[in-house]
Amino acid sequence: VNEQGLIEEVASGLPRIDYTDGSGSWLLEPTSTNIITSSEDFSNGGFWNTTLTTVATSTIVSPDGLQGSYKLVPDIGTGGNRSLSHNYLSLTGIHTHTCFAKKGEYNYLMLRTRNGPNTGVMFDLVNGTLSVNAAGASYVDSKIEEYTNGWYRCSITLDPSLVNSVGQLYISMSVGITGTETNSFDGDGTSGIYIWGSQFEENSYSTSYIPTLTGTTQTRVADTASGSGNSTVI
Repeated sequence: VNEQGLIEEVASGLPRIDYTDGSGSWLLEPTSTNIITSSEDFSNGGFWNTTLTTVATSTIVSPDGLQGSYKLVPDIGTGGNRSLSHNYLSLTGIHTHTCFAKKGEYNYLMLRTRNGPNTGVMFDLVNGTLSVNAAGASYVDSKIEEYTNGWYRCSITLDPSLVNSVGQLYISMSVGITGTETNSFDGDGTSGIYIWGSQFEENSYSTSYIPTLTGTTQTRVADTASGSGNSTVI
């Protein structure tokens, strides 16, 4: 994150300076791979499944300073499980799923698995808080981080191997924080929330965002630093 609070790319071989905490510091991270192959194009029906929901491009500025966000909108009528989802098979080890979200007419995002034992966390996109609604066997941790212009990065850490059958990964929305509202609420076909930049990585915490704009997984190699000079300064 740069001094303006926006996510930016840095050329290979240059140190990344992270201003998330207000003052600049070197960002050194381990190797990580985003296995979501359509991290920003939520309209990609070849990757994302929609349930009683539509996605549309938005003019809302995304966390990278561009107009790359989407609006997630429940279909008209009463229904539940209004979601974007993708199915993963045979994943083992601790993984972390993240998605950037911003309130629209609705205030809540939910990240979850659906196949039992259920795991789900509701994120409040106004107050920057979260509620663990279903701490199934796969659940490890969750976090919400505030970014610029009302955007939050929401994350849930879990062990996909402890989810029965198909490891379904869900991005859902709701009209309440308890999570029960996700099961059934009325949609008007226009109200929703804004989303951008989804990541799923084999890691016990979320690393900085790795875009997958070519339809394939993308890997960021480990950062290293040497010859940093005066240790009291850097």
